[in-house]
Amino acid sequence: MQAKYLQLKNINGMEAKEKRRQEKIETMAEDENKKEKVVVDVGCGTGILSIFCAQAGAKRVYAVDASEIALQASEVVKTNKLADTIIVLHGRVE
Repeated sequence: MQAKYLQLKNINGMEAKEKRRQEKIETMAEDENKKEKVVVDVGCGTGILSIFCAQAGAKRVYAVDASEIALQASEVVKTNKLADTIIVLHGRVE
C-alpha cells in the first residue's frame, strides 16, 4: 500500500513541476523586455526554451549544453527554421 502512495506523491510532484514550467514559459513569451535581446540558454537540452525565446523576439539565442543532446537540439532548431537566430553550442559553460 505504501508503494502506491509514493507513486501517487511522485505523480503529483511532477504535475506541480510541469505547471511551474508552463507558467515560466508563458511569462517568458509575454515579457517585452526580451524583445531584441541576446539570450543564453545554459543546459538547453532539446532547445525548446531557446525556440520559445526566438519566437518571442530575441535577436540571438545561444543554446549551450555539454551533453550529446546538443546535437539533437541543433536538429530541432534547423527543423523549426530558426538556425539564423539560435546558435547551438556543444560544450561546457565555465
